[in-house]
Amino acid sequence: MAQHILFEINEICPPLIEKFIASGDMPNFKKYKYLFDRYLTQADAEPPALEPWIQWYSLHTGIPYEQHHVFRLNEGSHAGHPDIWSRIRERGYKVMNFGSMNTARLDSKEDVFFPDPWSAEKSNPETLQPIADLIASQVREYTSPNFKVDYVKFTQSLLKNGLSLATLNKAIQQLLSERFKKTKHKRIFILDNIIMDLFFHYHKKVKPDFATVFTNSVAHIQHAYWRFFEPEKFQLDVDRPEFKNAVRDAYVNMDKHFGQLMRYALANNIYVSIASALSQRPYVKEEASGGRHYYRPVNVHDLLEKMNISPIGCEAVMTHQYILTFRSEDDRHNAEKIMASSRLIENSDDKQLFTVKNADMHNGLIFDCHARQIVGENAKIIINNQNHDFKTFFYLIDEIKSGGHDPIGLYWEQTSAGKTGSDYSEKIMVYDIFQRLLAPFDPNYQRKVA
Repeated sequence: MAQHILFEINEICPPLIEKFIASGDMPNFKKYKYLFDRYLTQADAEPPALEPWIQWYSLHTGIPYEQHHVFRLNEGSHAGHPDIWSRIRERGYKVMNFGSMNTARLDSKEDVFFPDPWSAEKSNPETLQPIADLIASQVREYTSPNFKVDYVKFTQSLLKNGLSLATLNKAIQQLLSERFKKTKHKRIFILDNIIMDLFFHYHKKVKPDFATVFTNSVAHIQHAYWRFFEPEKFQLDVDRPEFKNAVRDAYVNMDKHFGQLMRYALANNIYVSIASALSQRPYVKEEASGGRHYYRPVNVHDLLEKMNISPIGCEAVMTHQYILTFRSEDDRHNAEKIMASSRLIENSDDKQLFTVKNADMHNGLIFDCHARQIVGENAKIIINNQNHDFKTFFYLIDEIKSGGHDPIGLYWEQTSAGKTGSDYSEKIMVYDIFQRLLAPFDPNYQRKVA
């Protein structure tokens, strides 16, 4: 049977694909879309469970959220439900998971596993781990003024694992452009190039029967820059020309990778599917109060020391959140009490300083700064009955939340022998994709002909 690749484009939006196809910005999607049966998908949960790490888990296991209850990042790695890779693997096929979100590790020497940037799982083979660590640090810490990367060591590791000279050249050009232009938001596109280079390198080397590759740049750009793409929906008159085309650029970038994937797949008799898990729409809910902002610790370890909190582990999860682990339940409870008593004082307002949630792991908790609007210059915080300037310990992340999650996503399924596909004629639940992916690995399966 033919090999199969699932291209996971996190939160890409069907209407924007059609918009950019019509404008000529996505020629590869225009060229190849006729090869696919195209479906809209419906997420299986409402907020606060309308999150990609939940919807992808439903897709990968075929189990609805109301049954699997996987709610946190990295929880899927130890939840224990059979997923698409294990189900295909047990049928005697080789599999590859390159960055898919919230998944368990693949341990077989025949398989390849590259963890998502928020995962605690280790890569397989181990030679990929230094790259996984550096990418995770970049994704989690990119807003930090203290974040540094050893680009020489990073490049050496990448070159050993399939980095192309074209990508290396693009990375150098990007870093040079950031010195003279406000183009840092485009750096995430280089990450896509790196992921795809490594994916193709290992796919050619291992030749897995089923493989997934995950990209997050579209989701990130939409969350951060949709307001400059459609300012009228946010009632904005602020001109930020450097961000005006950020969303379009993300779709143009993804179109290039899709074209690269399709040329590779068609040349090697490989079937392709595309999924988004969910999508986005403009997030205008908090515009009347200035939009949703996020603050992050200048140095999280200094902050924890000031609070007399001593975790055994401290990891950035999202750009504004951290997960802490403790030796004992008592230590975790003590940290919760200290954070709950910490206050943000602004003018005469007394507010909570932290949002704290239990992590679904042993003696763990997730916390972030509770402030969601701009904090004044003279704001104070109270920690352990001591007063401090707010801005001594926290800095404002430059990006304002602009894209919010939408439960409608997409699934494209390649037809047989170049037959013309259907155009969004049916909506399916996100967890129904699991059986569609698994079906071709049944010996009695006959691929649908349109």
